[in-house]
Parts: sequence; structure tokens; C-alpha cells
Amino acid sequence: MASMSPWQRTWIKRKLRARHSETGRTPDKNVSLMTRDELVAEVGLCGLDLDELLREAAQQQAKSQFAEAEQDEERDDPTLPLPSPSSTPSSTPSSTPSSTPSSTGNVQNVAVELARVLSGLAPQLDEARIRAIAAEEASKATRVEYRDRIIVQQRNGERRELPDAPRHTVFPDVVDAIDAGNNVLLVGPAGSGKTHLAGQVAEALELDFRFSGAVPSEFKLLGFRDANGTYRSTGFREMYEAGGLFLWDEMDASSAAALLAFNAGLAGNAQDFPDGCIARHPKFRAIGSANTYGRGADRMYVGRQQLDAASLDRFVVIDMDYDEQLERALFGDTQWTATVHKARRAVQTLKLRHVVSMRAIQQGKALLERGWKQEKVEASTLWRGLDPDSVNKAKELMR
Repeated sequence: MASMSPWQRTWIKRKLRARHSETGRTPDKNVSLMTRDELVAEVGLCGLDLDELLREAAQQQAKSQFAEAEQDEERDDPTLPLPSPSSTPSSTPSSTPSSTPSSTGNVQNVAVELARVLSGLAPQLDEARIRAIAAEEASKATRVEYRDRIIVQQRNGERRELPDAPRHTVFPDVVDAIDAGNNVLLVGPAGSGKTHLAGQVAEALELDFRFSGAVPSEFKLLGFRDANGTYRSTGFREMYEAGGLFLWDEMDASSAAALLAFNAGLAGNAQDFPDGCIARHPKFRAIGSANTYGRGADRMYVGRQQLDAASLDRFVVIDMDYDEQLERALFGDTQWTATVHKARRAVQTLKLRHVVSMRAIQQGKALLERGWKQEKVEASTLWRGLDPDSVNKAKELMR
């Protein structure tokens, strides 16, 4: 069978939870943490038809994408009336993840209307400040509820329910892989939330957490002795010796010497540091993050190094693309968020050597709240460094 898409997995997990609730069945493992093969097996045990579930998932995804396209058209149509207060959806949180995020309409139009009314009531306030307040409040009103009941069952048998929080769709798989004793390599585009996810994994498994960016030499990884002979430690050393999760960000932009030293520590039960040989703690785990699969530089990421087969062999590789539902949950289901998503799709369709990441949503949202015009925000956060011809082509696709 072909691999399941994230959408199909979410749909099947939802159906399994409903069947468990109906029948009272308690599986050995929480549905949120099941692998693809375990999901397939559980579907059979529950008497469900896998092919039928996959067809249902495809139909629901098509409906969701059509509804989202209609919402995008409504956002872009200035002739549509503003939503009335009675039409605003309730912000009551859902107990299960929503297949399509909620929305209260055109946030920017709401902000403009609120600014106009407030300006008449309090002319002594600065208009830019009023617009910022209105945009902030409107954003709060349209925040997507992103909830799922996730229970971590660790190898020691302990079960803990995690608090509700926005999490990437690959979070359960990464938690499961790390707790199973594996090291994980997250491969995905810049600004997809890899560092944030690693911190959430450490919190879920109650592990201390340290991280490092690209490592130009083995001394930044292993530490060194200074002029006085004092050993200067690193985050890797602390986690390796005392136990915890170490994230090596931009691993494919690091030096070959550092990677060889790292391999030695992952392969065995001890690591040679400048101050001596240190035993590996049983709770030491590592996550590497990369923008490539270790094959060296490409058109998008020209400063990347090749990773040898020995390095890749020590990791479970998990793809981590942009998660639009997570981005809506973090920054609001606003017109700006929708604009960034359309810009990203346009850039990908045109195969432009350009990144439109989650940071564009975060940066643009902050600037809009300060009263910046959207055209100026787009130039500063979406199109920076891109030639005018490519920008115009992307904008045509966004219409």
C-alpha cells in the first residue's frame, strides 16, 4: 500500500477514536502515536474498511480545499459586505482537531471599519494606533482552535496527557521515534518550525533540551580547553553526559569534521571529549534538522554540505513541510495569513528560488499591527530580494 498523506492519517485516526468510543475498545497504543502499519492493523481489528476510509478522506480533503478557495475569493472581493456580529462563529474549543480551520471573515475589513468608528468616537487617538488595536483584537477573534487529545505512553509504561497546544502534524511521529530510542533527522524547508517542534518533543518526554546551530568545527560541538587549561563545555556535551535531547540545527550546513565526531558519539556508548572519554547517558537523544537530504547544495540551499551514508544511517528521517493549519493556529486565520499561503503556492508553482516561510506571517502580522500598508509589508517580508518580473508572475497566480 502507498504511504498515507497527513490528511488521510488524521481522518483515519478520527474514525478509529469514534469506533473505540462506540465499542469501548482500548488499544495497546494511543491512536495519535500509531505508525502507518499500526493504523492499518487497528482499522482491521475495529471492523472498518481501509479503502473506504481512504476514499472518504480524499472526498473530505477535496471539499475542504474547495471551501478554502471560496473563502480566499471572498477575502479578495471588496464588494462583499462585512460579517455581522451574529454570523461570527463561536470560539468554543473543539475536543478534536478540525479538518478546516474556523474563520470570522475578512479581518482587515473589520479592522478598517473599527478604526473608522473609533476615530469618530475618539479623535484624539492616533489613527495608526487605532488601526493597530483593531487589527490585534480582530486577530484574536479569528484564532483557530487547534486541539487534539495526545497521550504519551513512554517505554517505562507511564502515560501522560499533554496540554492542548498548536503542534505540527509530524509531532506524534517524532515523539514516538525519540521515545523508542531513535535519533531523528527532520528534513524540511527553512522556517517550517523544526526548532520549535524539537523543544515541544523534549517537553512532552520530560527531557532537558539544548541546541546548536550550524557547527563550523568539531570544537563547537565537543568543547575545548582555553588558555588556562579549563574545559569549556557545550550543549551536546551536557546532554550526552547527563541525559536529554540535543538539537543540531542546520546539520547539513556544518563541517565534515564535526559530523564525524558526532557519528562516533551516536554509534557507541562513549564519546572522546577534550577533557576525557565520557559515557553516553541512557536518556541521551539527538535530533538533527536539515533543509536537504544530505546530497549537498541545491538551487534553493546553496550553502549545504553532503552528508555521508554513515551519518544518515544513524537517523530516522522524517519529512517536515509547512503546516498551514498550525500557522493559522499560531497567528490567526487572517487575510494576511491567507496572502502568505497563496504567495507560497505561487512561488512553488513557478519553481522560484525563493523562500516564503512561517516567519513571513509572523513578521508581516507585527508590521500590519504597527499600521504599515500591506503593499509595503509584502515588499519587506514576501518578495525581498526577488526580481520584479518574478514578483509580478507570482501576483498574477495569486489573483
